Amino acid sequence: MTRQIVPMVALLVLGAFVSCASAQPDLIVAGIASIPSTPIAGTVTTLLATIENVGSQDASQPFYVTFEIDGRQIDV
Repeated sequence: MTRQIVPMVALLVLGAFVSCASAQPDLIVAGIASIPSTPIAGTVTTLLATIENVGSQDASQPFYVTFEIDGRQIDV
């Protein structure tokens, strides 16, 4: 009887862990754009990013978006 209970308890614990771990926000960059669409050196350009949550839970915690050009973060 004890041999059957231990694997079943382990399976239940593993199942609970997998269920909890899968319910998370998952943020992706869904789109990027610039205005003007073809920037010219020395002119002001507006950068836009659309962030989408494809996860199964709301993104209730703050998150940050940074822009990089050639690996260097730019101020926005």
